[in-house]
Amino acid sequence: MSKKSFILTPYENDWAGFIYDLDCSNSKSIQAVFKPGSPTTMIKDPETVQEARDSAKTVVTSNAKDFIPYTLECQKRDDNHDCQDCWGLVIVPNREFDREYALEKAQAKRGVPINGAMLPWKAAFYANLSVTITRDGRVQVSRFDRCQYCEGAIPLLEQDWYKSLPVVQRAVRPRRHGRK
Repeated sequence: MSKKSFILTPYENDWAGFIYDLDCSNSKSIQAVFKPGSPTTMIKDPETVQEARDSAKTVVTSNAKDFIPYTLECQKRDDNHDCQDCWGLVIVPNREFDREYALEKAQAKRGVPINGAMLPWKAAFYANLSVTITRDGRVQVSRFDRCQYCEGAIPLLEQDWYKSLPVVQRAVRPRRHGRK
């Protein structure tokens, strides 16, 4: 009898892989790196985030502008009785040529680099991380706040790397004054 391994908690084994947003669903480089994965079945971006959350998957997209706010909105924060967190977010360059170069340089097949070690995808997304792979192959990691239920029932104890990550914040859009 074999046990499933885990890094942070056995609950990370509930992670079911990736969902490719419409802008990434036909990308060969996305399909080669982010496994297991499947294209979204939804047309609208907010529905893709809900589909990913409900199926314990992580969205892969090039559309950070929309998907960060949709992920923040999808994560229910007013209930301490069950978890409504998403399973993180991966943001990649938009053009296929840029994606191929960035993904090759980032060496992201196995997970995300944290303090010189490779954190497997399932642990990274159990921790609800946002991973951005830039055009030049740099990997930027931040975190979505975890729900109060998870912080109380299943805290990420002794994870200094986690606590040191910047928290994803809702972007404040400047107000326009007057017409142009």
